Amino acid sequence: MPKNAVQSPPPRSACIACAKAKRRCTKNLPACRRCSQRGLNCRYPPLKLTIELPDDFKDMPALASTGILAAVETPPPSQDLWGFNDLVNNMNTCFHPPVWFLLPESWAIVHQPAPYQQSESLSGGLLDSTERILSWLQQWVNDCSCPFIHAHLYKDDLPSCIQNAFTATAAYFAKTAANKGLILRIIEGNCNALLDQLEDGLDAGEDTATSGTFHYLARTQTLLIYQIIRLFDGDIRSRAQAENSMDLLLSWAGQLWESASKDAELAIYEKASLTSSITADRCGGISDPNAFRVDGSVPALWRAWYAAESIRRTYVAIIFVQGMYQTLKQGWACCPGGVSFTVTNGLWDSPSAHTWWELFIQDTAPPAQSLQLERLLLENQPAEVDAFVQPLLVASYGHERVDQWITQQA
Repeated sequence: MPKNAVQSPPPRSACIACAKAKRRCTKNLPACRRCSQRGLNCRYPPLKLTIELPDDFKDMPALASTGILAAVETPPPSQDLWGFNDLVNNMNTCFHPPVWFLLPESWAIVHQPAPYQQSESLSGGLLDSTERILSWLQQWVNDCSCPFIHAHLYKDDLPSCIQNAFTATAAYFAKTAANKGLILRIIEGNCNALLDQLEDGLDAGEDTATSGTFHYLARTQTLLIYQIIRLFDGDIRSRAQAENSMDLLLSWAGQLWESASKDAELAIYEKASLTSSITADRCGGISDPNAFRVDGSVPALWRAWYAAESIRRTYVAIIFVQGMYQTLKQGWACCPGGVSFTVTNGLWDSPSAHTWWELFIQDTAPPAQSLQLERLLLENQPAEVDAFVQPLLVASYGHERVDQWITQQA
């Protein structure tokens, strides 16, 4: 192999489930056709990859000891995918500053051993948080963005399911006593159509794994929007329908997360083989099959960040929305796991790539873990924290604790 070359990934073996069953494997990412149709956990044996960077990169100072990357531990050799221990080290010389949101460790899901228990002091906070989350949908209708749907996410490609969700949500917030029942029936019909479309694709032999992370994100956000309305509207029929969809939404969230984590792995692999230079380029939405592909330009890095952050926030919103509902209903809720996301104020609402970049290179705050938000109350001022976080803090620690935090810092 010539010097300064990067090996292509070796041919992928059949997934573990297909190999064990001695069945043909389509070897798709994030899951093969057989596993997707049967709801199996599709995992592939690890691949080995050797990276040789150009000579001019070898003298560049590594960034692993600075900033956010210093807090991230590389996986043990037994969990090393595609030689990621070496790859992440080499990646440090290609990205400036370290791009934590593409690292495989940043896509780890942390599990809480015991179910969340409701206390009397948190009941009011839970109710207020549901109102705040409903207001996110009102914000989406008014501004075409909200704390879990980025303003540029659907700039280039607006999936039909998101179009339907936007129209139904706009109608919902303009409802009257006379037409509320009709609007809820429209939302019910949209939900059924979303599920029928998925089932029709499976019956036709389509491999949903080839649809890509963007497809998973659109359908998951669509169902989340309908869940928020149906769970917290107060209509008994809508609430019952939403309860029946809770497991499905969690399943879709898991598929979205797995697809995104594998896209991030591929993005790191591709970027580690290229010379990195931060340049100006066209701004646009996410339409690439790999939502995180970067080419060294600021706009591409911004697109990768807000795609990743939209996925992270969508996952967090699902966990909190359904967890709050279960806690209000039965006094406790099981937690499917917590994830990392950005909490620094200003990054999410940046109107352009270069505005975002100026904030991003100055941001030294580590990402927050959704199950460990208390450190924000101890270490941060309210003005430093993104608006997405406050309802989560109120739901987790109660109004009194959060109000005290705001008052003391003021």
